[in-house]
Amino acid sequence: MQELGMQQRNEYIVSQPIVDSLYFRNNGFCVIRNFITPTFVERLRIILAATKSGTTFDTIKKNTYNIGIDEKGIIEIVENKVFAKMIGSLGYDDCFFSDGVVFETDPELFGFDWHLDITSFKYIFPEDRAFSIWIPLDPIDQEDQDGGMTMLSTTSFSGCEFFKLQSHVTRALAEGRYNIPNIYKTLLGPKYRNAEQKRFKKLFPFIQEQFPHLFSDSLYISGFSRYLFDCEGVSYSLVPGDAIIFDKTVFHRSNPLRPGTLKTRRAFVMRFIEAKSRYNAVNAVKAGGDESILVRRYARGDGDSFDLASAAVARINHNFTNGVEHEN
Repeated sequence: MQELGMQQRNEYIVSQPIVDSLYFRNNGFCVIRNFITPTFVERLRIILAATKSGTTFDTIKKNTYNIGIDEKGIIEIVENKVFAKMIGSLGYDDCFFSDGVVFETDPELFGFDWHLDITSFKYIFPEDRAFSIWIPLDPIDQEDQDGGMTMLSTTSFSGCEFFKLQSHVTRALAEGRYNIPNIYKTLLGPKYRNAEQKRFKKLFPFIQEQFPHLFSDSLYISGFSRYLFDCEGVSYSLVPGDAIIFDKTVFHRSNPLRPGTLKTRRAFVMRFIEAKSRYNAVNAVKAGGDESILVRRYARGDGDSFDLASAAVARINHNFTNGVEHEN
């Protein structure tokens, strides 16, 4: 682990976050210790408390996109030199803040099974790079209640090919080459399910426990693949101020919050897209899911680069003026 300190004070980001750059480059994710200040943790808690839950998923208590997208603290973190140095050490080029998402769960819910963040990164082409920073706002103790995240190393299995397949299939659907039967949409969220299917959904944890070899709640994998992912998964104990950073190609899942003193587990997620990425208009419109206000704000034509004149950009190797790229 290495400290990435610089002499630039900020009330939101810690001046010396600790990150294992080599581990990230080899696995696609790592923990960030001492990332944000207590002041900003509390600010994110306030933001989350004031946010209503979205309706896309019913396996988590609160899930809402487009949160904090114009928040001063987030913008200052993104544009801070400490942050840019950290992101650069992980192998990324300049990147822009593309969405803020809040998640909250409790012991009655079982969270998201193994997945990729297709909804958040449908706006770019499969080859373009993006990543997320998952920030818990409550302590994560693996030995006690847990409620954290489990990550799958890209050396074990990478989601890059699934992004390619998903984008290809979506374009094929848009061109009318074939249709997806409605029954396959029922896993996507409550808005696609009828009353009987919603009742069945509540049985998922029991079915998964009794028949793990046959059943998986994940859109992407079978029950047996789920077992393999679980065997290879990596989890962390975290304190507020820590975070997990992971590439878009990293499969990950929510860990259930077990009953105990902590009644709820809150988290804030920052999404980032590399500035040189191209707007994937067909996938953005046809893939479904929540729309990113920021991405729509910066998007140009299909296959074009983004107009980042008004974006919060972590400037690692380049500067952007009126959407035009200038190398340092």
